Amino acid sequence: MYGMKASKEYSPSEIQKVARHYKIEPAGLYLLQNSYNDYFDSIGVLYGYRPNSCDTSQVMKHHYQPLQVLFFDQTGKLVAFHNNCYTGGFPNLKWNRKGTFDSIPARAVIPLDTLLKFNTLIRFLRTSSGLNPDMQSLEKREYMIAVFWTTFMGRQSKRLIRVMQDKYSDKRDVGILYINADIMF
Repeated sequence: MYGMKASKEYSPSEIQKVARHYKIEPAGLYLLQNSYNDYFDSIGVLYGYRPNSCDTSQVMKHHYQPLQVLFFDQTGKLVAFHNNCYTGGFPNLKWNRKGTFDSIPARAVIPLDTLLKFNTLIRFLRTSSGLNPDMQSLEKREYMIAVFWTTFMGRQSKRLIRVMQDKYSDKRDVGILYINADIMF
């Protein structure tokens, strides 16, 4: 796909530098921890899915994508889900195709599941300084948007982040977490 780079391991300071280039405020930058993969692998074993195999459930595949947007309501329930597989567009992904992100919450593109709640996701995040997220500042919003991005998706990550910033950064009742997910890959 156009705009992809070879995957490599980045240090937190390197991820911070890329995030600055993408205009992500330091307070909104989070790093996904490897235990996130362990969580989904354990769910897969529990329900008979085999992560990273050809017969992996569609539901599991949705959560293993490099670019994702998840909308959670105040109760922590997933109310809209999007990822790179369902976006369409060539050579660039067209994230707001058909006005997907013209409302709050966005229009759901992927069938919703109950595998991930907001409070569960938070357990797998750290700030770029290695600290746990500040739950009090996050829980005061009507909606929380988790935007998963990766350095190896380069241009495609930047385009997704720009759409989220353009559509939601000025909304007071919406909080956005920009989550670097390189560790998944």
